[in-house]
Amino acid sequence: MMAKRNIISNLIKIAVSAVLVVAVVFSQIPSDISADNRFVADPTGTYEGLAAFLYDNKTGLPTSEANAIAETSDGFLWIGSYGGLIRYDGSTFERFRSTTGIASVVSLFVDSRENLWIGTNDNGAAVMDRYGNIKMYGKQDGIPSALVKSFAEDPDGSIYIGTAIGMAICDTEGNLSRIDDPRINEEYVRCLQTGIDGITYALTTKNNVFTLQGGKVLDF
Repeated sequence: MMAKRNIISNLIKIAVSAVLVVAVVFSQIPSDISADNRFVADPTGTYEGLAAFLYDNKTGLPTSEANAIAETSDGFLWIGSYGGLIRYDGSTFERFRSTTGIASVVSLFVDSRENLWIGTNDNGAAVMDRYGNIKMYGKQDGIPSALVKSFAEDPDGSIYIGTAIGMAICDTEGNLSRIDDPRINEEYVRCLQTGIDGITYALTTKNNVFTLQGGKVLDF
């Protein structure tokens, strides 16, 4: 019960303290420090050995804004922006061509199989596997809205997709379907998070919270 309360509290905090991200901050970790140690990035500079860098369109980032960021196990950082999807390898930013169908990226998520899920502002969702293969999902595939704002993973490996008009789910075979429930069909789902209890919590722009499990809505 305490875990559920903490997750709901965090979701509500996100709703009331939304921040427009216009730059990306990375921390440089010295190479002589073991990867097993834990670090807290301190942009104030008071933590010895760490340095903060601000990237924008004047310092290497191909765009002046960032909407989402995620890291895959190969060490690449992925940045979603209105200018598209950007990959950072630690020294160089590379923007993916819009001809892939990936443009105006507003959300990113890495699942347990190391697939990168990409939510766009007006072109549905895309999933990229570790080999760079891309599959697009649009309204014709069952996504209720072309605006995809959030993702989460069910314990069975299915991916929840939160959109501006309800939810969809994609199973481990790549089959996508809409989650049809009158309580959520018109909700703008802005944030999804799966708890340690295996229940996925969803937050809407109306500050409603609902839960999902096994591809179905539990409580609203």
